[in-house]
Amino acid sequence: MREIWEDAVDRFMLLCGCEVDNRPPRYLRRAIRMLGSDRHRVRQEAEQQLESAKEIASPLLRDAAQILPNSHCATALRAANLLVKIQDPDASGILHSLVKTPRLRESEHANLLKDLLVSTDGVRHYVRQCGMALTVLEQRPESYRSLIRYRQSISILNFLGEPLPADLMVRSLLVRTVGGENLSLVRLVLWNGNPCRIEHISQVRASAAENMVQFKVGSHALEMFTDLLQHPSPSVNITAIYGLDILGDPSACPSLRKVALDKKSEVRLDAKRLLNRLSNPSQDYYSLLRSVKTDDAGSISMLRSVDRRHRTTINQHGHSTLDQFLPD
Repeated sequence: MREIWEDAVDRFMLLCGCEVDNRPPRYLRRAIRMLGSDRHRVRQEAEQQLESAKEIASPLLRDAAQILPNSHCATALRAANLLVKIQDPDASGILHSLVKTPRLRESEHANLLKDLLVSTDGVRHYVRQCGMALTVLEQRPESYRSLIRYRQSISILNFLGEPLPADLMVRSLLVRTVGGENLSLVRLVLWNGNPCRIEHISQVRASAAENMVQFKVGSHALEMFTDLLQHPSPSVNITAIYGLDILGDPSACPSLRKVALDKKSEVRLDAKRLLNRLSNPSQDYYSLLRSVKTDDAGSISMLRSVDRRHRTTINQHGHSTLDQFLPD
């Protein structure tokens, strides 16, 4: 009925001497509208009509595949699917535009979008996008456009269920600002949900850590994060602690303990907090040391235990009888 009214209005305007653009055939316009139908048989008939008249239907399908504020997600995805089937040259570009829309990635038709992107080599495209953005960020960490491109590309790879290649993963975890970063700002971005919406190079490392945990959970991720704890840059160290926090593996406690005991480390308090979270609270692993004084003989006194029910002794060489403890 809608198409009939459109044609009637066109005829009336022609009678009035107005110029009217040529419309595609009525049945094709109706077929485009029927792509959003909930009835499978109706959709199937519409798809067959559009495929049989692909040269005329291509412009209609391109318009239908554009996501507008009030567009129907199902119609847009089914139109993009038909463009892929008829091998339209614009199909790949339209799919890349669609996948950048968060509500489409979260819709009930997300699996169709995944399949379409994988079939059109979308995974390789977004890996390349990550690599190009990372190359710029390694030279100019303040590049806002490259930061946005990297984060968008890696979020799409997460959506597609694809991990970053190993070389890009290492580069992403090590990228940093020359001269150091404000660790308070990095903590705000990583752990507090970035309330100020700050775009910062630490988000690149955080995105890489999240990608690794999502797709490489286990010894590989644990080994890489614990190795990064020994990196000379505190920015990289705190990213490793963030990754271990997401991973939540208590096996990281020995490595974290070394950082927490290093008085020169700028991230020792972060390591200490994570140790407290990963530790089993039912076991008395830690002791808190308060002001320690040594006499001429080298003995150490004033050791305070976390749990008063347990006592910790110090031998003549200054070693605790508990092998796991944290400084105050």
